[in-house]
Amino acid sequence: MNSADAPIRLGEQLSEKELCPDDLLSGQEAAFARDIERLHRRQAEFIKVDCPACAGRSAKHAFEKYGFFFKRCNDCRTIFMSPRPSPAVMTDYYSNSENYAYWAMHIFPASEASRREKIHKPWLERVPTIADVSASARERWLRSDPVSVLFPNLLPDRDFFPG
Repeated sequence: MNSADAPIRLGEQLSEKELCPDDLLSGQEAAFARDIERLHRRQAEFIKVDCPACAGRSAKHAFEKYGFFFKRCNDCRTIFMSPRPSPAVMTDYYSNSENYAYWAMHIFPASEASRREKIHKPWLERVPTIADVSASARERWLRSDPVSVLFPNLLPDRDFFPG
């Protein structure tokens, strides 16, 4: 792998325990299990689907997870769930998810300091670098834009790059 392909390391790695402390894990797992059970009770509303990547109709069983079936497309090899919850079932799932509510009420607040330090702060430190690259791209565009070369007096009136 050359340096252009190397992943960008932004800061310290956030451990799983920092993201979801052990003392909260059992509550999260129980909430998730209840959500999965709610989905199972509505399996009659699930719909069979073709491959979401290529619309291929030929697929074979790949595996089962949490009692749901996943297929592998014979054309593009994408793995997808089928049958899967209908849009109405998914709307209900996300609107009433005990797991998501548990994360919002317990896990996110408990891991906020670690996430700020190890995820948000390193990204924010990169903003000036990203802004410098954007400014450089803007300048290259302005130099190569035929309108700004031929009619520089029109440039101030053009609103391509506000601010």
